Amino acid sequence: MKQQLLGLADRLAQIKVVLCDLDHTLLDADRQVPPDTDGLLERWLSAGYGFVIATGREPRRARNLSPVLDQCPLICYNGTWIEHLGDVKYTRPMSCDLTRSAIECLKRTNPNAWIGLEIDDRLYAPRPLGRWGDAIAADPTAIRAEAFKVFCPKSHLSPSEADRVRTSVPPGTCLWISDDYDVVQFEDAVWSDKSVGAAWLLDQWNLNLSRCMALGDETNDLTMVSRSGIGIAMSNSNPELLAAADLCAPNHDAEGVKRVLSAVLELQPQAPV
Repeated sequence: MKQQLLGLADRLAQIKVVLCDLDHTLLDADRQVPPDTDGLLERWLSAGYGFVIATGREPRRARNLSPVLDQCPLICYNGTWIEHLGDVKYTRPMSCDLTRSAIECLKRTNPNAWIGLEIDDRLYAPRPLGRWGDAIAADPTAIRAEAFKVFCPKSHLSPSEADRVRTSVPPGTCLWISDDYDVVQFEDAVWSDKSVGAAWLLDQWNLNLSRCMALGDETNDLTMVSRSGIGIAMSNSNPELLAAADLCAPNHDAEGVKRVLSAVLELQPQAPV
C-alpha cells in the first residue's frame, strides 16, 4: 500500500479524515472488528486524524462495535442519519408521501410481501422475521410517517416481481436490490448518499471531501469513494467501484483497512492541519 499511496503523495498530504464503510470493508467475515484494529485506530486518532463510519446500517447496528469506534461519528442509513456519542446531529428521511409511494409499489407487486419500515432507528413490520428479529409488530400500510428505508426481503419476490419493482420505482426514491443482503429497498433519491451526509459533517469541521480518504466495497459507496481526495476500493468490491477508485486495497478478510491506515501513518505520522 505504501508504494500505491506514494503515487498520490500530493493528495495524501491533504488527507485529514477517513470515511469507512463497515460490512465487507472494515468488518471481517463474521461482521466483527478485526483483532488489533482498536489499537491502530487509537494511534490514528492520536496522530490527529479523524475516522468516520459511513454505512447503510441502521444506527443501532453500527454502535457498540468496539471501544474506539464508539468515539467516532456514525453516518448511517446511507448518509441520511448522523450521530456522535449518542447525539443525533442530522436526519434526512423520506417524506411521508415518498414513504407511502414505496410501500404501495411493493404492495402492488406482491400483496403478501413482508414490508419493513425504518423510522427513527426502529423497525416496524408485520412481525419479527429472521435477522429482523427486533421488528415492532405493525401494519406498514397503516403507518403514516417519514421512513429512512422501506424494504422487503428479495426472497419474497419472484424474479418477475423483482423486475416489476425495477420498472416502477416511485419518483423521488432510489432502489437498491441485493442478493447478498436479501433485500429490495427504497430510500430517498436525493439524500440517501454517503457523500452528501459526509459533506454536511465535514462542513461542521470546516473541511470538505478533498481532505478525506474513503474506503468501501459496494455501489452505495460509489459517490463517497469517487468524490473524496483519495478513493479506495476493497479488492472484493464490485467492478463499478473498482473502476472509480484511485487505489485497490486487500479485502476485508485480509484486513485491508488496517493495512491502509498503517501505510498512511508510516508515510505521514501526523495529520496535516
